[in-house]
Amino acid sequence: MFVGRLASNKGLPILLDALEEVATTHPDLSATILGSGPLGAWLDDQLAKRGLAGPVRRLQRVDSAQDVANLYQSARMLVCASTAEGGPRVTVEAMACATPVISTPVGVMAELIEHGENGLLFEWDSSQLARHIAYLLDHPAEAAHIGAAGHASVQGFHAANVIQRYAEGYQTLVRQRQG
Repeated sequence: MFVGRLASNKGLPILLDALEEVATTHPDLSATILGSGPLGAWLDDQLAKRGLAGPVRRLQRVDSAQDVANLYQSARMLVCASTAEGGPRVTVEAMACATPVISTPVGVMAELIEHGENGLLFEWDSSQLARHIAYLLDHPAEAAHIGAAGHASVQGFHAANVIQRYAEGYQTLVRQRQG
């Protein structure tokens, strides 16, 4: 699964190259791309040219955040091939749903993901991405382990936990000023 704006920084050519490579050894490959943006027409053209229009389902949008969460939970993995990102938030969302993630070391991913433990990292190389996708497809128990570890590693981002840490920080500051 891929979720994101269809824009030049999202690494779509890398993703398509990898999917094309994986499809040669996994003919039952299926994928979902959720998003819209300036590269939408290019993406549709590329999917057709590469013979991926059947295996890759394109969704421009879904109705709710719960629908996105349901997609994450039904996916065997989420791929983030971005070349530039702040977060990226989609990887954290997928990890919160116990979906294994494969990401470039963009944004905070190099700090958040321990390669092979709670996710997989790759260096913008489509063949490396293809190997990671195939690995998760071929090793469902390892994929489940990575998904569970990813879920555990992002629990600190839950709103209640963040609010609790802020409250504790403020209480500490007040005690220090009073004491």
